[in-house]
Amino acid sequence: MKTQTQTITTYKHQGAFIHAPYEVENKDIRYFFMVAGYRAGKSWTVSMMIIVLAMEYRDHPIRVCVGAFHILFGKQTLMYQVFSMCATLGITYEYSGSEHILRIGKVEFLLLAFEQPQLLFGHNCSVFICDEFDELKEDKVKDAFTAIQERARDRLPATKNLPERAAYTCFLTTSQGYKGTYRIIEELKEKGEPYWIIHAKSSDNGTTDPEWLESMRKWYDEVQRLVYLDGQFANLGEGRVYPRYDESKCMLKTIPFSIEPQETIRIGQDLNVGFSCGCATVTRNGVIHVVKLWRFKEIHHAAKMIDTEFHDHHIEWYPDASNPDLTLALAAEMRTYGIKTLVGTVNPGVTDRIFFINALLEAGLLVLWPNCGPLGMALKLRRFNDKGDPEKGKGQDAPDHPCDSLEYVVWRIVCRDPEFIELRNIVPEKRRHITDRQIP
Repeated sequence: MKTQTQTITTYKHQGAFIHAPYEVENKDIRYFFMVAGYRAGKSWTVSMMIIVLAMEYRDHPIRVCVGAFHILFGKQTLMYQVFSMCATLGITYEYSGSEHILRIGKVEFLLLAFEQPQLLFGHNCSVFICDEFDELKEDKVKDAFTAIQERARDRLPATKNLPERAAYTCFLTTSQGYKGTYRIIEELKEKGEPYWIIHAKSSDNGTTDPEWLESMRKWYDEVQRLVYLDGQFANLGEGRVYPRYDESKCMLKTIPFSIEPQETIRIGQDLNVGFSCGCATVTRNGVIHVVKLWRFKEIHHAAKMIDTEFHDHHIEWYPDASNPDLTLALAAEMRTYGIKTLVGTVNPGVTDRIFFINALLEAGLLVLWPNCGPLGMALKLRRFNDKGDPEKGKGQDAPDHPCDSLEYVVWRIVCRDPEFIELRNIVPEKRRHITDRQIP
């Protein structure tokens, strides 16, 4: 696999991170962090690190673990970039897709998924590199961090250019507020453990499209700009979950139009034992109208009640994905009324769902009809808890139930309808794709 040798450009923050483990005075530092804005080039930095390590240690039989949130993302993004770099630089490599192992010289790079910390065993290494660590759920962060440290245990040998040094771990991520990486770093501070960190802005990447940056600045509020564009830690989970909901602007005083026969009705459905909320939407001229809210005391009556309300319309039903057995049973009932059931393998991410709701409310692109008063109240009342997560209430009047039903359907509309392309492009591509399977 030989080509004419070329060069690959790295930007200042990328070069600083790649060389940090060897330029720090204390060669026993084990923890290196890059906290960066979206499109700052984190994944590119990971791929470039692989190339640099391969070239420096190619005559030494060392192992480097490369952690991606999903194996598929690691293969389609990180490995694809590495293969492209190898072709550009004229580097010969071997890759085993079944084992997820890349070999360059004597160096072995093992691709792992860190979303399941309990599976990170039996793979000792000298370097462990993690891309997008804050994508992990909060309850898995500490377990994953601990498992990664347990695996990075083999010292790196001296080379012609580099001294021997301790094994080390690298974490590259866009912060999700005071969660994940932030809490790990705070714990390291408390323990007096040395670490190295660099904050990188989206604009530090010279290939970032200025028009995209301007679009991001328009949709984000001040705190979100600090986190998602400037690569800083800031509290995203404080106060109201939907601060952009202004009832005087977002709750219509009159019904603005009649829903046409055969017009598409899309319904988001929250599922709970004894009470379940659903909300119906219609999109007109690029504006999402919430036209109906239900509180189903008996969820098995939902299909009939939905059909009674919208008998002459094309109906799509997007239920909570967390209870597949119940969803399967309900889908059969929906089918008898000609209602199409579309359910994801997982629910869309909470952070993205909330961002879409607030962005649309702020832009005047999401409005509630006057018969949806309980949903408006829920949007006003729902708050973040002490851990920075949206509150989960108890009982049928808890605000999270109607809000979740709205989030499920709005996420689908934004991620799939062409008129919302500017908004959906703000969210990283890997988080925009959930396969909804139609239950026949």
